[in-house]
Amino acid sequence: MGAARLIGYSRSAGFVLTVIVDPIDEAGITAWKTRGSDLRDYLEGEGDGD
Repeated sequence: MGAARLIGYSRSAGFVLTVIVDPIDEAGITAWKTRGSDLRDYLEGEGDGD
């Protein structure tokens, strides 16, 4: 099974982050400030399950 990509707002960072998470132990592998289409989709509410 591959790693999971999570996108969400970080209050401590003050911006939207993309985080890659190991599915076995749920540890963060890497993270970066979200930009481009991922940020646009997040702000428009895409992928929120609604």
